[in-house]
Amino acid sequence: MSDAKLTCEEIKAFYRERAAAEEEYSKKLLKLAKMPLGSKEVGTLKASLAAVTQEMQAMGNAHGEVAAGMRKELEDALSTLANTLRERRKLVQGNIDKLRRTKQAQEQQVQKVQPPKKRQAYCFS
Repeated sequence: MSDAKLTCEEIKAFYRERAAAEEEYSKKLLKLAKMPLGSKEVGTLKASLAAVTQEMQAMGNAHGEVAAGMRKELEDALSTLANTLRERRKLVQGNIDKLRRTKQAQEQQVQKVQPPKKRQAYCFS
């Protein structure tokens, strides 16, 4: 289960970096969209360059939404998974501790009932 925790943390870090890369790319695209492009042109070339600027802005917004979606959906889901794993690990560890205590109590009862020599002979035969 500790491997699952490590894997979950690695995936979380991976998507955190991926979201940061998407966010940075989004900002750069939006910065490009604000740059003047063909401001002195007329006719169809001006319309084409305006369309390029609009598309650049749309792409920048789309990448920003992807970054926000990754942060919201994936990190929340991975946090929920990590919490679920933590709870299951606690449950399993609690059961193991209970069984260990029961075993120790039973061993102590056996030591009280059997004399040491008899117990050794019984254990080694």
